[in-house]
This record gives sequence, structure tokens and C-alpha cells, in this order.
Amino acid sequence: MSGLSDPDVKVTVTQAESKIGTAVVRFDYRGIIKTYRVEFGPTLAGDSDRQPNAPVSFTAEQDYRNMMDQLGIKSLRPGPSGNESAPNHANYDFYSGYNYYFWKRKHLIAKLPK
Repeated sequence: MSGLSDPDVKVTVTQAESKIGTAVVRFDYRGIIKTYRVEFGPTLAGDSDRQPNAPVSFTAEQDYRNMMDQLGIKSLRPGPSGNESAPNHANYDFYSGYNYYFWKRKHLIAKLPK
């Protein structure tokens, strides 16, 4: 790691007295001093054997509910209904779009420069 050391920086390390304690790292660069305290604490018994993010198995329904909860989605909006008397019925009237196409085409052609 060449280029990372600077002879003007003086580093002093005071180690913790045991596995539980505080270590102190002190940097001195031309009179500017920066000090870091590193705290060491006890670990739980068997903690080293435990995986931090163990995989979880979900059923399809549990996975769906989990993702909805993560995203904050309470419910989904219903899609179009096949019942024509329903307020959210699907509008599949071919001729309403077809007539608009010819109306639009007629007006666009009329505006073209000659």
C-alpha cells in the first residue's frame, strides 16, 4: 500500500485492557489531533455460530403479504369489471376509438401544407 503513509502523521494506539474495554487511537498531524475511541463489549454465547441474515422460506401467499407490507400497500385497486352496469366496467367499444381515429386523421390531413 504505497502512497498511503505520511511521515508527518504520528499514530498512537492504546489497546484495551481486556476483551471488554476501550481502545484509543490518536492521530497527530502537525499539531492537529484527532482521537477515536473504540469500545469492545461482551458477545452473546453462541453468537459466532448464528448467521446474521438466515434465509426464510415463504409460501406464495406469505411472500405476497410480506412484500405488500414492506412497500406499505394496504390494498390494490380493482380492475375493470366485465359487468356493463358496474361503475368500473371495461370500455371495449371498438367504434368509439375507430371514429376518433378517422376524425383525427381528417383534421390532420386538412391542416397539412399544400
